Amino acid sequence: MSSEYSQNGIKTRIKEYWDGEIPKECIKEVNAIVSDFTDMLINEGIEEFNEYNRRREIQGLPKLKRLDASVFKNLSTKTYNDVPDFNHGELGQSNIDTNSSKAEVIIYG
Repeated sequence: MSSEYSQNGIKTRIKEYWDGEIPKECIKEVNAIVSDFTDMLINEGIEEFNEYNRRREIQGLPKLKRLDASVFKNLSTKTYNDVPDFNHGELGQSNIDTNSSKAEVIIYG
C-alpha cells in the first residue's frame, strides 16, 4: 500500500541539500523510496504493537486500543541502530594458516 507524498515537498527537501537542477525522475524515485520505507515502518510498528498487546493479554491486562507513538520511536531507533558492532579482536580464531602476515624474528649479532 504505497502512498504518494507531495512532489513539491520532496523537491523543497532536496533543495535544502542541493543547489542544482532536480529532474522529475529524481523526485519520483525519492518519493517511491520514502513511500516504501514509510509502509515498511508502519507495518513493523503495527506488528510490534500487536506483540505488545499479546504480552499484555498474557499478563491479564486489557489490550490497548490506541496505537502508541512510542512504538514508532523505539522502532526507528532499532531500525537505524541495527548494525552489528564488531570487535575484531573477539571474532573467529587465528592460527598460522589464517594469518595474512607472518612475523619474522631478526637476530642481530
